[in-house]
Amino acid sequence: MLMIRDTLGNMPFKASDQKSTLAGNSRMFARLLFSVLRTIEQGHKWSEEYPFDRKQKAAAQALREAIDAEEVDDDTVKEAIHGLGLALFCKKRRSIAKGDVACPVYRFLVISSIKEGGSFMQESDITNIIAKLQWTCRAMIYEEMLRSMETMTEKQAWKKLGKFVKEGRYTAFNSIRQVLHLASAIAYGMSGMPQIEWLDDDHIKASINGKAVELDDISKFVLDRVEAAKIVLEKEILLGHDFEDFGYTSAKIVDVLRNTQIGYSFIDSGDNGFVKFKDKLMETMLNDPLIKPQFIKRVRGGRVEWNKDGCKRWLKATRAFLEKMVVAIHIAYGQPARAEELATVMIKNQINGMRGLYWSRGRLMIVIGYNKTRSTNGKDKLIARFLPEEVGDLLVKYLTLVRPAEAFIAEQIECDGFENYEKMLFTDYERAWDGKRLSEIFMREMNEWGPASMGFQEYRQIANLWMKKHLKEIKLEEDVLDHQAGHNSETAEARYGITSEDMDKLTSDKLLAFFHASQQWHRLLGFKVGENEIKRKVEKEVEKGERENKIPVDRSEIAALVKNGIEAGLREVRRNFRTRRFKEENRGSSTTASVSSKTLKALRRFYDDKQARFKSPQQAKALQLIIDGKKDVLAILPTGGGKSLLFFLPTQMESGMTTVVIVPLIAVTNDLRDRCVKAGISCANWDPHSRYRE
Repeated sequence: MLMIRDTLGNMPFKASDQKSTLAGNSRMFARLLFSVLRTIEQGHKWSEEYPFDRKQKAAAQALREAIDAEEVDDDTVKEAIHGLGLALFCKKRRSIAKGDVACPVYRFLVISSIKEGGSFMQESDITNIIAKLQWTCRAMIYEEMLRSMETMTEKQAWKKLGKFVKEGRYTAFNSIRQVLHLASAIAYGMSGMPQIEWLDDDHIKASINGKAVELDDISKFVLDRVEAAKIVLEKEILLGHDFEDFGYTSAKIVDVLRNTQIGYSFIDSGDNGFVKFKDKLMETMLNDPLIKPQFIKRVRGGRVEWNKDGCKRWLKATRAFLEKMVVAIHIAYGQPARAEELATVMIKNQINGMRGLYWSRGRLMIVIGYNKTRSTNGKDKLIARFLPEEVGDLLVKYLTLVRPAEAFIAEQIECDGFENYEKMLFTDYERAWDGKRLSEIFMREMNEWGPASMGFQEYRQIANLWMKKHLKEIKLEEDVLDHQAGHNSETAEARYGITSEDMDKLTSDKLLAFFHASQQWHRLLGFKVGENEIKRKVEKEVEKGERENKIPVDRSEIAALVKNGIEAGLREVRRNFRTRRFKEENRGSSTTASVSSKTLKALRRFYDDKQARFKSPQQAKALQLIIDGKKDVLAILPTGGGKSLLFFLPTQMESGMTTVVIVPLIAVTNDLRDRCVKAGISCANWDPHSRYRE
C-alpha cells in the first residue's frame, strides 16, 4: 500500500528493504485510514466534538468512492490513499484548546492502545504502534516532496513540507511523538525481571524465557545441521556423483572486494577455477542413464519434454539443503544477524545493490549493511561475518555445482522464481526468502532437532550473552562483538542494502577484527579452525616426498602431525567444552557411514524423546550401515550398549519388511517380544514345533 521510491540513495529517509516491516507499517496505515472512514460515516460522537476539516472530509470521500467503484482503478485508489494521508499528517492546528485529542491520528493511537479486555497495552507495545505511524508520516511527506521537486527546488519543497515533522509545532507527528517520549521513559525507566538468567557459575547453561539451553547443545546442534546438509547434498542433490576433481586452494582464490561491476562474484570470476564446473552437474545427470529419466521424459524432434514432477522433486531437495544451511550459517558465523538482514544477501553484484558474499583471509565472508541511525545520518555500517571452513566449503560447492543447475531446471519447467537463483543466496524455485521465511525455517529446525524451541530473536539474545562471557574483546573504534551484532545506542529506521560506496568503509583493520571475532566463536562451537589447511599442507609434503623418494610413508605420521596442529589451534579456546566425538570418528574413517538426519529422527520417534542420542559412535555407525543395506555387519557392543536397537529401528523404519532375529535364550526372547509389542512392531516366535515353521 505504501508507495515509496527507491531512487535517491542519499536522502535522509530511505525505505527499509525489510518486507515484513513494510507489511506491518502498511497494515497500521490501513487501520488508520479505515478508522477515519468509519468515524465519519457512522457519525461517531468524536466527529461532532472534534470535527474533521473540509480537506480531510473530501479526501475521505474520494477514497470511499475509489474503493467502492464498480471497476476499481489501482492508480485512483493510490492517489486517494495519498491524499487522505496528507490531509491527516500535513495539518497544523491553530487552536490547541482541545489538546492533542483533537488530532485524528492521536485519537487513533488511543483506540489502538486498548486491548480486548478494555485495559491499555504495555508502554513498550504502544511505542511500536507509534513507530509505525511515524514511519508512515515520513513516507507520505517524502513522497510528496519528490512530487513537489518536479516544480520547485529541494529547499523549497522541504520548507513547504518539513515543518510537519519538526519539533515545536502542533502537528500529528508531534502529538504522537510526545506520547512516544512518555511511553519510552516509563517502559525503559522501570526495573524488571531479566529475560535471560544463568543456570550455572561457568556461564554455559542459561535460561531464556524459561527455556534451559546449554552452549554445548548449540554446538552439537549446529554440527548436526552441517552434517545433515552434507548428506542431502551428496545423496539427494549430487545423486551419488562425488566430483572428485572439484576442489580449490583457498590461498589462491582471488576476490576483488571493491569490484562494482554488475554480475561480478568471485565464483563467476575467470581468475578462479570455479567457472569450469558451472555446467558440470547438469551434464553429469543428463548423461547418466539411471538419473536422466528423473529430469527428462523424452526428446521428440529435437524438443525436450521435461519431467516436471522429477525436476521439482530435485528442486525440493536443493531447498531442503539450503534450509539446513540457513541454520548452520546463522549459528556458525559469529554474532547473529537479524532475519531480515540475512535474507537480503545477494550472491553477485546487482543494479540495486552489491553482493553479500566475499572471499577474504581464506574464508567465505558474509557482509551485511546495517545501521539503525540511517534515517538521521544517511550512513550505513558494514558488518562482516566469516564462516567456518567446513560450512564455507559446503556453500561454495553448492553455489558452484548446484546453483547453475537449479536456475536452468527451474527456467525449463517455468517456475516463477527461477530468476532469483541468479541473484539471492536464500531462495527456491517459487520465491526469494524474506526474513519471515528464514525465521520460520530456524524455528522449525530448532524445534525438531535443537535443544529447545527457539526463534531467531531468542537465539540472538542468548548467543550475544554467551559471546560476551566467553570471547575476548577486540577493540576497534567500538566493541566489535556489539558491532557484529548490529547494536547501536540510537533507535530509528533500518536499511539493509549495500552500495559500492559502503565497501570503502570496510577497512582492512575492520575486516581483521571481524575475522578474529568470528574465529573465536568457531572454536567455541567446536569447529576445527585451521585443521584442513594443516592437513592439506602435510599431505602435500608427504605426496611430494613419495614422488621424489619412491618410499612408502607411514600414514600414522600424518595423523600425528595433524593432531598436533589441531591441538595448537585449540589452545586459544578459553574453556574446554565437550565435542561431538562420534561425529569426528565418523569423519575420520573412510569405512564408516555418516548418521543421516532421517535415522536420528527415527531414533527419537522410537524412544518418544526429542533429545534422544545414540549410546556410542559404534552403535550409530553399525545402525547406519544396516539401514544403508551393507552386508556382513558385525557389531560387538557391551551389555546395555544398544544392540537390540540395531534390529528394532530398521524394522520400524522399513514397514512391510521382515526381520529375522536369532536369540539364544528363552528369557531374552520373551523380553524382546514384549518390547516389540510396546514399540508397535508386529512379531512372532518361531520354533520347530510351532505353526510358523513353514
